[in-house]
Amino acid sequence: MEINFEFTSMEPTTSSWMEECIPYIKDKCLHEILIPGSHNSGTYRYSCCIAAPWVRNQSADFYEQLERGIRYFDCRLRYIPKDSYDPFKFSHESWVCDVCVLDLFESIENFLSLHNKEIIILDFSHFRKFTDSAYVELNLRFEKIKEMVITKDFLKNTIGENLKTNRRIVVLSSDARFGNGEYAKSINHYDEWPNTDRPEILKKFIQKQMCRETNRLRLFQCILSTQRIAHNLYLANYLRPYLEDWLENEWWDKVNIIFTDFSVNDKLVEIAIKANKSRGLQIC
Repeated sequence: MEINFEFTSMEPTTSSWMEECIPYIKDKCLHEILIPGSHNSGTYRYSCCIAAPWVRNQSADFYEQLERGIRYFDCRLRYIPKDSYDPFKFSHESWVCDVCVLDLFESIENFLSLHNKEIIILDFSHFRKFTDSAYVELNLRFEKIKEMVITKDFLKNTIGENLKTNRRIVVLSSDARFGNGEYAKSINHYDEWPNTDRPEILKKFIQKQMCRETNRLRLFQCILSTQRIAHNLYLANYLRPYLEDWLENEWWDKVNIIFTDFSVNDKLVEIAIKANKSRGLQIC
């Protein structure tokens, strides 16, 4: 079944796409809609890194990603205690980015102050070099936004119900030391990816994942990984037309969170708007 594209000829407003879709998604839970996400969301800036073409997965900062419609953020942290500005840095394996949690908080605060119908998902799957005191410090940071956080007890609510109570930030983590067990588990299962540079293998892998239970948040890692010397931007550009075709014509009503490399270059948000409106019109 193909997606219904007959809603509007106007260009979508990516910064407020959830608000545009509210009439169609307000009675749905987050796991029932299509959500665009970014892989290794904080890897958009390195001060000096010869490996940057292979460890950089995004080109836009957090605020631009939000403005361009990204709502799922893949957060991988490394604790650098000697950093006096902010010891919580984003990283890709052993490569530390010139991006910190303060950058994330500032972007979210500024964005949500202007957009009151958007929900953001922060998935913390890596805590490298963290000490017990580091977890305590990070937890204190999140105390500032706890009234807006959708904890595991609120994930079962519909989007409309959470918006009414101003709960607009989902925090996920499988490490109970972060959030003291209040957050739902991370859905970023880094072992669940095909590790291939071939689109046809990726497609088969994603289609197998679609058979998993559908009553919870589900992540589909739509990325290619280099097997030779190809860098991340090349692979993202190579995959893009395949992925957009799959989403428009085959997957629009089957997948939940899709994350990609160099996400702001994709048509994912435009596809998500149309897919979610079509899902909202489906008779269950």
